[in-house]
Amino acid sequence: MKIVQINFEFTVAPAEYEEVCAQVANTLSEVPGLNWKAWLINEQRREAGGIYSFESGAAAARYLSGPIVASIKSNPGIRNLEIKLFDVLEGPSKMTRFLAKAAA
Repeated sequence: MKIVQINFEFTVAPAEYEEVCAQVANTLSEVPGLNWKAWLINEQRREAGGIYSFESGAAAARYLSGPIVASIKSNPGIRNLEIKLFDVLEGPSKMTRFLAKAAA
């Protein structure tokens, strides 16, 4: 499993941002190798992003080099984009029930 974390600042109204997210969610649900995505927003700070779980490093790499991330990078309404790729520490994650919840 690989975790991708994407964070950024958005310049549109929060309601407009949420509408765009709702439109993109269907497309994301069809990304090969994507287990799940948590959508994040802090309206007061105009920050948003997501935590993504991929079944493999290859699936995460395909997503990060694909058209969805390219459109995020070129979107004029997004600033200070930060993209990070992580492994999961399985032992502690099991102890805190992450992997059990993620599998459900």
